[in-house]
Amino acid sequence: MKTGSPLRKVTAAGFSTLFVITATALLHANKAEFILDRFPSVSSVQFALFDSVLYLAYLIGGIGIGIISAGTGKRKLYILIGSFGTAASTLILTFLDTYTVILAVRFFQGLFAVSAWQMLMTLVLDLSNPANRGKHMGIFGTLMGLAMGTSPAAGGFLASVSLFTPYYAGSAAALAAFFTASLFLEDPEKISGKERKPSYKNMFLLIAKKPLIIVPSLFNFVDRLHMGFIIFALPLLIRDVLLLPPSYRGLILGINGTMYIILQYPIGRLSDTVGRYRLLVIGSLGYGILLGLAGPAAALGFVPLAILFAVLGIFSGFTGPPNSALLGDLVEPDENPLAMGIFSLWGNIGIVAGPMIAAFFYQQSLTAAFLAAGIIELTTLGIGMVMLKIWTDNHMFSEKRSA
Repeated sequence: MKTGSPLRKVTAAGFSTLFVITATALLHANKAEFILDRFPSVSSVQFALFDSVLYLAYLIGGIGIGIISAGTGKRKLYILIGSFGTAASTLILTFLDTYTVILAVRFFQGLFAVSAWQMLMTLVLDLSNPANRGKHMGIFGTLMGLAMGTSPAAGGFLASVSLFTPYYAGSAAALAAFFTASLFLEDPEKISGKERKPSYKNMFLLIAKKPLIIVPSLFNFVDRLHMGFIIFALPLLIRDVLLLPPSYRGLILGINGTMYIILQYPIGRLSDTVGRYRLLVIGSLGYGILLGLAGPAAALGFVPLAILFAVLGIFSGFTGPPNSALLGDLVEPDENPLAMGIFSLWGNIGIVAGPMIAAFFYQQSLTAAFLAAGIIELTTLGIGMVMLKIWTDNHMFSEKRSA
């Protein structure tokens, strides 16, 4: 049964993604209380595993779900399984009192969550073409960013009710994703049975055929690295340097995310006309410079730090939809799951590394940690530019796209 126009389906996929991401993003603000206050013997590196185990599941599950779904064109089944599993695992975390068991359930939470949102993003690519891909990714990115931006702030205030309230709300959000997908999404019939499975062999073959897909994948690597880094390090910076409670930690994460949200749709549409790469350069350059200044900004107080992360949100808004749309520009529709597998692999390696990099520097200096993160952003931008110089004359990024 048809459920509506591609635009309506893209919007429904975006809301499903909003709910799935909310389920995990609500938990960011009071992680220190949930783990460190309950398990005093846990070190900073062990604490980082609470995030890294989740992101490791993203890494493994991102490849696995692509392999399972490819060849059939099925998306909805795995969105439903992923969203329901996210709801169950998020709730189960509140019943556990052993850290190793918590890490195990956290891993399964990540497997379910990545199954849902990767299939949702793949479905958006299925519903798009070169003329509307940036717009669709802008809509999708707005709703995804809304979850990333508002959920940590909401989680901080929910944590003031009780330690487990963010987890109850997260489980309910994942169930909302399940019901939204059940009612409004369907599998893309036009490519069913024609996709190549995203095995490592096929990934290398696609990279050899179209090496430029490494560029959006590389940008996704560093974007997700900084996502993992900030989610781990920023609450600690606010807690340890500014001595502020979870509500303030969630608030500043929310300020950052709100600026990101505002730019998703307009930047996505703009990239359909002016090209993808120039927006990526602007966003990455500004982001790398400002991220390195987070430590000194915190030393000046909460307001300067909030302003800095608001501007960081603006620069990150220049990279999201253009980068996702760029990936779609470079492949054929039947290569979407394979390309998304490569894209997600790089991104998930980055998000696994982010908290561990933050934890390593946290033992020395949070100021040095943010400086290192900024340098990583600028280095990645430089590598991407070199790759483009080698592989293309760059005309595909500057020419106007047909409306």
